[in-house]
Amino acid sequence: MFNQKIASARVRWLRAPLEQPLGGGRITVAETIVVDLETDQGLTGRGFGCFFDSAGDVPFAAAKQLVADIVLGKPLVHPEAFARRMRAYLARYGFGTFSTGMAAADIALWDLFAKGLGVPVGIAMGGEARAVPVYRTLEFGMSSERNCELAMKAFDEGLAGVKLHPNPVPKDELMIQAVADLVLDRGPFMVDSTRRCTLAQAIHLANVSADAGALWFEEPIAESDVGAYEILARQTRIAIATGEALRSLPEAQVFLARRLCSILQPDIFMVGGLTESLRIARAAETFGVDIAPHTMPVLAAHLAAAAPNVTWLEQLPLIDSLIGGRPVLDAKGRFAISDAPGLGFMWDEALVKKYLIAE
Repeated sequence: MFNQKIASARVRWLRAPLEQPLGGGRITVAETIVVDLETDQGLTGRGFGCFFDSAGDVPFAAAKQLVADIVLGKPLVHPEAFARRMRAYLARYGFGTFSTGMAAADIALWDLFAKGLGVPVGIAMGGEARAVPVYRTLEFGMSSERNCELAMKAFDEGLAGVKLHPNPVPKDELMIQAVADLVLDRGPFMVDSTRRCTLAQAIHLANVSADAGALWFEEPIAESDVGAYEILARQTRIAIATGEALRSLPEAQVFLARRLCSILQPDIFMVGGLTESLRIARAAETFGVDIAPHTMPVLAAHLAAAAPNVTWLEQLPLIDSLIGGRPVLDAKGRFAISDAPGLGFMWDEALVKKYLIAE
């Protein structure tokens, strides 16, 4: 397999509508970068990166530049070798939104590499197929009654858990307890305040969540405020989860070395792909820290195969319609990779063409 070269590449920018709006109805589309690679012997791979809240021109340009300068025309080597070259290429400029472009290229390389081996990506990454529970994230800004209704619906549909998005206000504290009273005999729930708390509010809401029996309390404060996380970790009685806005292993190492969280949640697209996500997971494993990726299950399950400390997958309604629909869960609300080579996705090429913005 290694006597091949990357002979052709195609980079596209899509704007795909979400199955359901996020951010309280504010976010309705997923900007998506798609990278297709082919070797001189006909081996193909496809990767992608998704993001919200910003235009796609920067990650699109980053993907095109990385593919042109680092990948195209080069001998096929291990994806981790390509990832090291791409990170070195971006080091002078920082990562930021460039990381999503890198993620699309990195995931394409893993898809191609795994197909060359005839195995799923998660196996090519050094893992084995295993079933991991999936939880559904509920929207914020909903009434207590609506949260209770949707939480029960998630369990009725076979999910293994649910995650709430309260604001730091008294009525949402009551909502947390109402959902807890309703669902704890069905399965666990998590609480995510999505960087909407002051430190004092975060400490209070964390303890409210602990009293209600929540499994973890997530991202109450921006990850950049490391000092606040140090105080939060000492003054709360619940597992702290964070990390979806981190961009690299060095950023994650701060939280690991200072014992600031019990669960890290790297976003595979924001950290630059599967390679960096696996590095983060391996580092977290040495500290006894779990991983709950902030990425759609059909992709995160490949990371879970290679990283035994991935304990939960999050059902995010991103571009499921583009890649074959939502994952089919087992009777315990878990998902595992199939035995299909590569990522195992069934892309809807008509929708890819429909949602195309530029190439």
